[in-house]
Amino acid sequence: MTYLITIILCISGLVWKKSKILFMLLLVWMWILFGWNTDNVDYANYVYLYNTEPSLTEFNYEFGYRLICAAGNMLGLEYQQFLIPISAIGLILIASTIKKYSENPCYVLSLYLITTFFVNVIQIRSFLASAIIIFAIRYLVERSKVNNIIYVTFTLIASTIHFSALFYLAFVFITIIKKKLLIGMALFVSVCSYFIWDSGVVQQLMINLTNIEKVANWSLGQNVNSYLFNGAIQVATLILVSRYAQVFEKERVLKTEGNHNQLIVRESLHNYINAISLINWIMLTCTVLYLIDGTFSRIFTGVVPLNLIFFSNTFPEFKLCHSKSAIKREIRDTQNKILSRYLIHIIYAVIIFSYTVLAYADLTIIPILENNSLF
Repeated sequence: MTYLITIILCISGLVWKKSKILFMLLLVWMWILFGWNTDNVDYANYVYLYNTEPSLTEFNYEFGYRLICAAGNMLGLEYQQFLIPISAIGLILIASTIKKYSENPCYVLSLYLITTFFVNVIQIRSFLASAIIIFAIRYLVERSKVNNIIYVTFTLIASTIHFSALFYLAFVFITIIKKKLLIGMALFVSVCSYFIWDSGVVQQLMINLTNIEKVANWSLGQNVNSYLFNGAIQVATLILVSRYAQVFEKERVLKTEGNHNQLIVRESLHNYINAISLINWIMLTCTVLYLIDGTFSRIFTGVVPLNLIFFSNTFPEFKLCHSKSAIKREIRDTQNKILSRYLIHIIYAVIIFSYTVLAYADLTIIPILENNSLF
């Protein structure tokens, strides 16, 4: 039954992209799958971590998550009881940004369900850290020095839950460096890192910056398969986002008359498109890490929902034409564009799903859909 409900809701979200009721149903269903899940590949580890976390006498690099666990224990919650509100908080943070910047929020949730949701259910700490970053991205979109400070503060908080969030501090450069210079710097850093990674400099830098034992262990490895897939997906994402950012300028017109609130929404959306376009250039600099260990791919997958919000706003709108022949032609052209973008988005989501979830179905999607205390 859980399989059928998930598939029906997912398809419905792709069809009825704007429905408020369907958005809530999707969000609640994802919360049920997440918060009431009783078994997955990392579940036992998180139960152990939760039951041993209340002691705060020793420093830990992810002390923020320790504090959250300590609070849960102080309230007398078992891990399963603790997971329900924690998953709700993360999903609400993500949903808040979806509602703020997407014209098709159900579409985003459906694509999120297809891409990285099931991985998030397993990786609680990175999920919470990513949710904070996704919420905080609004402070980079609405550019100002104060908002930059707020974003950095949120990022530092997220890094105390999962250290990988430290990478997202680099996103603040989109507000302080001009576009062409930022792209040039991203390309320069990316190319240089590929030349020096084999020397061990990149690995040593990570160890020195984090001083975390498991990062040191990851740094000793080499994972070409992970690099080929994750690197290709990220480059493909950058190409798609860059292309869509260009067509967005041609297909959308900011309304300068009429309702003032509508003007604010349009400008905010325009700023979001520009921000995510630049963020994907910054993300390019972390692709070399995939050569070291596939675990680093969670830096990219953590912010996949930001790209899904971007994609959901790329559907063209019908323009007003005077002649009947022009109207028919415009309708035909617009429908073709919508269909082609539907296909591109779904193929993109299915590829990520196939490699990150379906390939490990016995560890991810199957235990999540089949082990739930409500069913």
